[in-house]
Formats: sequence, structure tokens, C-alpha cells
Amino acid sequence: MSNPVGPMVKSEDERLHFFSEGVPGVAFPRFALISLIPVLMLAAHCQKDVQTIRSVSIVDSAGPGNNAQSGIRTRNLVIPNNLSSELELTGQQNCIQLFFHYSGIEGKDLAIDPGRISDVSQIYCNDKLLSSRGRMHPYESGAFRPQLAILPADLVKPENQIRIHVCSQGDYPIQLMDPIRIGSVQSVINERTIRESVAFAFLAFYFLASLQHLWLGLRRKKERYHLPFSAFLLVVSAYWFVAETYSRDMLFGDEVLWHRKTEYILLFLIVPLFLLFLSRFSTDRTGPVAVAAMGVSLLLSIVALVSNIQIVRICGWIWQFGFLAVSPYLAFLAYRQLLRPFPYSRWLTAAVLILLVSAIHDILVSLSIIHSIRISSYSLAILVVGLILLLGDQLVQATNRSERLLSHATRLNLEMLKKNIQPHFLANSLNSAMELVHEDPHRAERLLLALVEELQSTVELSKQALCPLETEIQLCRNHVEVMSLRMEKSLRLEVYGKTDTEVPPLILLTIVENGITHGFRNRQEGLFRINVHTYEGETFIAIENNGDPTASQETSEHDVRTNKRSRTGGTGTEYVKSRLEELCPGQWQLDQEARPEGFVVFLRYRIPHR
Repeated sequence: MSNPVGPMVKSEDERLHFFSEGVPGVAFPRFALISLIPVLMLAAHCQKDVQTIRSVSIVDSAGPGNNAQSGIRTRNLVIPNNLSSELELTGQQNCIQLFFHYSGIEGKDLAIDPGRISDVSQIYCNDKLLSSRGRMHPYESGAFRPQLAILPADLVKPENQIRIHVCSQGDYPIQLMDPIRIGSVQSVINERTIRESVAFAFLAFYFLASLQHLWLGLRRKKERYHLPFSAFLLVVSAYWFVAETYSRDMLFGDEVLWHRKTEYILLFLIVPLFLLFLSRFSTDRTGPVAVAAMGVSLLLSIVALVSNIQIVRICGWIWQFGFLAVSPYLAFLAYRQLLRPFPYSRWLTAAVLILLVSAIHDILVSLSIIHSIRISSYSLAILVVGLILLLGDQLVQATNRSERLLSHATRLNLEMLKKNIQPHFLANSLNSAMELVHEDPHRAERLLLALVEELQSTVELSKQALCPLETEIQLCRNHVEVMSLRMEKSLRLEVYGKTDTEVPPLILLTIVENGITHGFRNRQEGLFRINVHTYEGETFIAIENNGDPTASQETSEHDVRTNKRSRTGGTGTEYVKSRLEELCPGQWQLDQEARPEGFVVFLRYRIPHR
């Protein structure tokens, strides 16, 4: 083995010999010095005593035969970065050492949040081991596992030397995925808690939205396009947990390989599920593309599931390069939506293109072609919020259209019922008048005059949405008089309570007419009582009669909630229901009850503000 080049950290503390120099293939070609760059953390509040490290200064040591001055070269690398490829590390085992100095306050504890580091790592402060992930002998990966190193207050000095040793066994490259943060324990933990809370807020948002769209997709056949969007959100929420939260370590622990497999498989499934959803808004060509993408993703997922990390990484490269290869075609499909008369085509196209660009950016970052923070998580969140708002707006518009159609259908049904009621009543009344012309001309004249007055009032009221209750009651009085003359019976109408309210026209008349027709066939005398009561904007009306309770009443179904269609109700009952639903949608009730002394109809309704 060639001798390591460059100076070595010397210490009597054997723990500093993180990797054995005697192991074949181990090399220490370079040292990395980390420069402290204070930044303003945008969170719930500013953590002034937290410093964030966003770049690494690489010191290339002189090789044999070179002088110290001409052989040393320094360059900066932005985090995140694949240091194995940047430093061209070769061999089965490689390691680097990151070190920097931090000015602390004696008596105040210190915390270091190194973010996600690959592969095996150990953190030292003032030659004391604070934290580690994985081990080398025997090898156990610690790739990308979150950790938090805490230095007790009694060990903090005015000047503190912090070192992070990172090694790769060959399965995982040496990588720094997140900025390194250092400061007081409370400040670092608070900052980490804020990031975790934000991550879980997005996760909960994705998951709840997934359940909502799953319910919408299962509820109606016409809403089936919600199902792929629900699956897309569910996969995104799972991927968000696996890739963006610290709590994932509670699930995976030392199972680093399964963590990486899960993250890759979820990543494979995101794009085809999104394409399946987009096919609802796109042309017919997007459907086959989505199905093909799903087939490739499932194949890569199966291979990754049963393979080692090297094969999993190859599957990841295939997916990344395949996505880069088809991204121009996806951009073309998105651009074509601009030509469609879809009301949200411009917004949807812009959102898809932004997500496409951010995904390409993150793939280039993961391939170490460019070095920057990953942005697809943010653009994905914005896209999902936009899509949920878009689908919500579509649902509202569809609901409004449905309500307009229902209102129109109710109005048509109402007009049809009115046309059925009026000829039926008119024919019966005229037949009675014709019979009375020869028997009692004077009574026939009174019948016809009362009939004309009633019909005039009926025609006038039928054109109104609401009418004064007193007017409706007067119409009922006229009808009782007409029916008394026509049927040669003694019928009376009594009214109790205040009548200074409004009522949908002709509904009381219809109820009274039903009571006369079906309750007094075998009785010569009859009494109707109308009791009116109002309370907090609701009107309660009871229409009682002392007719035969055993007679076949047209509206004899007991305690019927009239938002359901009566199976025995006739034209009159259907008219009352339709009228109430048109003017008081969902805010009315019609109950009926046969009693020994007669029959009673209970009516409750609330007229909405107009």
C-alpha cells in the first residue's frame, strides 16, 4: 500500500485512529477544511447563535518529489457534494477528515448537526468522540442517517477543534448532503425541530389530500381521475417521510440498505402516477406514455427490491438518465396543452414545466454535475397545492352546475305538477257546478263565483316565489267554501297564531284540498285548524282536520322526512315537496300523523336569506 500523503492528525487519543492505516486499500489523499459562513436562518425565529457551513475548502497535498508550496492547492466545494467523485478517490476503502475551529463560550453546551453524511462517520470535538453512524470493523453502513452531536458545557473551550471523519467501504460514496450547523444545543435543536415540523406539515398535507381524492374517486365513476392523483399524493407523502424527515431513522434504524431501496422505489413511481393523472387533461398520447413509464418504473422497482446497493444505484441511474432523455418529449406534451381550450391549461402547463426543470436540476445535483440545494421538493409542494386548488375549483363549478340543473329540473317538475293539479281540481268543480245548475241554480252561481275567485288567486300566486301567509289562508278559506258548495257539506276553517310571515304559495291550499278529498268522503261536517308558530327564523305550521283517520289519505305515510320521495304520495304531496325544495333547499320537513280524532300534517321550513 502506498504511504498516505499529506500531514496526519496526531493525538495520543486512540479514538482518533478512525480508520486503520494498515488495512489494504485505505488511502488518505486529501484533507478538507470547512470554512464557516454565517447565514440568516429563515424560520419561525432567527437563531443568531447558529452558524451554518455551506462550503468545503479542499486542500490538495503535494505528492512525492514536489515542494510544499508548489504542491498545495485549495479549492471550495459547495454542499451538497459527492466528495468521492470530486476528489477522485479510488480503492475499496477511502476516508477524508473534515476539521474546523469554532469559538465557543465556556460553560455553555455545544451541538453539531452534520446533516446527512455518507457513509460511515464519526464526529469529534476537542478530541472527544461525540457521535457516530455505522462502523468499519465489521463494516456497517451509516449512510444518510441523521445524527446530532452534543458537547457538554464543561468540555466547551473558547476555541474548539471539531473534526468529522468520513469513510467509504465501496458501497456508498463519501457525500455531504446538507449544510452543517453548529451552535448552542437549544438553538440547534430548535432549528432542527422547525425543519422537522415543516416536513411533517407537508407530509400531513399530502396524506390528507390523498385520502380526500381517494374518497372523491371512489364516490363517483365520473371522478375516477382522482384515483391516480390520490396514489400520486400517497407516494409523495411516503417519499417525503423517507427522504425529508429525521423521524425515518425510528423506522429504518441500521437498515440503511432498505432505506435506500424504499427511497428509490418511491422515486420511481412518482412520475408515472403523475403522468396517469395528467392524461385526464391531456391528449390521447399521454395515456400510453404514462402506462409505458409505469411499466418501466415497476420493472426497476422489482429489480431494486431484490438486489444489492450497487444494482439499486444502477437502477437509479437508468431512471435518472431515462428521465433526462424523455424530458424534452414531456415538455412538448406540456406545451401542447397551451393550444387546448382547457380553462386551466396555461397554469397547468407552467406548473408542469417548472416541476420538470426542477426535477432535471435535482438529477444533475445527484449526479454531481452541478452543486446546489435540491429544489424539486419546493416546486412539487407548490404544484400539489396548485393542483388541489384546481381540482377543488372544478369540483365547486361542477357542484354549481349540478345545483343549477337540479333547480331547473325542480322548476320544470313544479310547472308540470301545477298543470296536473289545476285541471284536476277545475274538472271536479265544473262537474259539480253542472250538476247544481238544474238542482239549485243559486248555489251553482255561488260555486262558480267562488271558483273564479279562487282560480284568479291561484294563477296570481303561482307566479310568485313567496306569498304572505294571510293571503294563502284566505285562498284556503275560498277553497273550503267552494268544496262545501260542491260537495254539499258543512266545512269550516279556523286559524290560530300570528300570520305575519311568508309561505311558498299554494302548499297550504294543496294540503287542505287533500284533507277534504280524502278525509270527508263519508262525513257531512268538517273542521280544519291551522296553527302557526315562528321561532328564530323558522316557521312551524300544523294543519289538522277531523276527517276519517282510517280513510285512504293521499299523504298517509307516517313521519316521512320529505327529502326522500314518498312511495305513496300523489300529485299534491309531490307538489308540496317540490315547492319546498325549490325555495328552502334542505331546510324543510313534512311529517304526517293519523290520530283517532282525525289527521294532522306538520310543516317546518326556514326561508333562506335572499
